[in-house]
Amino acid sequence: MNLGATSSTRATASAPPSSQAAVRALPGNIFAANLSSHSVSQHDGNSGESLGDFVASGAGGLVGPTGIAFGPDGDLYVGSSGSNQVLRFDGDTGEPIDVFTKSAIERPFSIIFSPDGDLLVSSRDQILRINPEGQILGEAVVSDKLRQPIGLRFGPENKLYVANSRGDNVLVFDWPSGTLVNEIDSESLRFPSDVDLTPDGRLLVSSAFTRAVHVFDPITGQELPDVAMLPEGSAPVGLALDDIGRVWIADFAANALYRWPISGQLTGALSSTGLAGPENIAIKPREVRDR
Repeated sequence: MNLGATSSTRATASAPPSSQAAVRALPGNIFAANLSSHSVSQHDGNSGESLGDFVASGAGGLVGPTGIAFGPDGDLYVGSSGSNQVLRFDGDTGEPIDVFTKSAIERPFSIIFSPDGDLLVSSRDQILRINPEGQILGEAVVSDKLRQPIGLRFGPENKLYVANSRGDNVLVFDWPSGTLVNEIDSESLRFPSDVDLTPDGRLLVSSAFTRAVHVFDPITGQELPDVAMLPEGSAPVGLALDDIGRVWIADFAANALYRWPISGQLTGALSSTGLAGPENIAIKPREVRDR
């Protein structure tokens, strides 16, 4: 992205004291990649309350964190946009493990693990595929319609959904062929930044420049009536769906977390402490494969 470079609103840190001890990662909690404070914060998975930094500012060489994902091994992978790397941290303690990627990735944005265990990273106008040894295998998908892709999500029937921020749409690719099979366009989308899918198959898209999260039918592309409209001055970017179907929304501009039950009312801001330009969020799974 970075959204901070394209918006007149610049996030400022409201971090807890650095002397606060890091809390071990708990399943179901929310983890936010904070671009401005170079850290990853942990938040209670029900109240949104800040539990402090899980990954300390600058730990392991972290600069401008963007994408964030828990891997199949249970560890936390974070895109470090300022150092052009993906870093790996212990998924329980937040301590640095290593630089996962073996070569530079220009401005990594979002990251996600594919069903076959490779890591996908959106970077500029491409999406790269990286094997479990950290080696770049090449482009995961190929399309001249990619315009600064950001959010990535796998859905049913081996489909990869991509928030195509500069294209103001969502692109859908077949996996693992990487073939473009659908485009979801709407006048409601301006700088779409993340995507997610509900258990019943609805597509969620955050639209940063219209301060809203919209809902679509992923097959027909029809926009559905449910919408979460954030307050003035907001910029919804990261999305994460918890295991009881609630949508968590990271507001980059206002340094806030929101919770939305989709068919109900958006909560007020649940947390601002510890957030400093939250680009993406992830929820720690309750079960992981063998480490």
